[in-house]
Amino acid sequence: IAGYAMHSYGYGTPGNGESFLEILDSPYSSDDEKAEAAGSFARLPHLNDDEAKRLYDYLNHPSTDIRIGICRSLRLHKYEVPEDVIHAWLADSDSRLQEQTVFLLGNDLERHRTLLLQTLKTEENRNVASSALYLLQDILTDAERRWLIEHSPHEGVRYQTLHHSWNKEDEDFLLSLTEDAQRTVKTTAIQKLRHLNPERALPYVINALNCLRNRYSFDERHLIDTCIYFLRDFGKLMPEEASAALLYWLESNEAQDNFIDTGTVEALSVMGDERVLPYADELLGKYHVAKRCSNEYGLHSQSSQTIHELVRSSLLR
Repeated sequence: IAGYAMHSYGYGTPGNGESFLEILDSPYSSDDEKAEAAGSFARLPHLNDDEAKRLYDYLNHPSTDIRIGICRSLRLHKYEVPEDVIHAWLADSDSRLQEQTVFLLGNDLERHRTLLLQTLKTEENRNVASSALYLLQDILTDAERRWLIEHSPHEGVRYQTLHHSWNKEDEDFLLSLTEDAQRTVKTTAIQKLRHLNPERALPYVINALNCLRNRYSFDERHLIDTCIYFLRDFGKLMPEEASAALLYWLESNEAQDNFIDTGTVEALSVMGDERVLPYADELLGKYHVAKRCSNEYGLHSQSSQTIHELVRSSLLR
């Protein structure tokens, strides 16, 4: 511990609390050096009250980077910050300081719950809002969750809030989200519905899959996968409609995606639809590994199995 306190091991300025304060107080230190020293207190095993008192002198320093370092150090050592400073930091134009302040409030969730919820509801920066959600996720009420899903401007906040245990009385709400404009919200709603009432959700899932026709994009792949595997497990409840929705992706070859092709073959095979056989026969002749189509950045993913192996295991189910 002493060595960790005295040396940086490549992470910032080496030293102890006294040397960090010397850098902060020196008129010859640049703001960058002072910011580094302010944040270096977070590496120390402990922060004594005298050092913390000296840090309080920099709470309103004009340098944002110094205030970020002070905030982080006080947060990690569980020191409180005056309310007026907290509100000023939350209103700062630099989202890095806002995020550090949000996590500072997390040291006392019971006391700061209302302020964190207000930040979550009103913050325009998605990273700051997501940080507030991270802290509040387990203590939000059902009413608060619904409000966030219905009104938050941040897609990440909406679908992360959906990752929660929902009950039978929430079915109508989740079903309405299968028609949501944001794909991650729609995908998560479908994933939740499969554990509540898949039979009732089935026509909504088929509709969601059909709505993707003629407008496939790389970003929609996870939603398509989710719909396909939902139909694999429950499509027999509406065989004609489910088969038609699935066959489209094999007949049109719109996606040109090995994972969608093999997933669709598996779903139709499980449903016992013999119309899949010509497509399965064609895919059985492909011995290269299954790949996901590249996105605009040239990135792709691939399976450890060949297309032949994936299709063969599907037909044997």
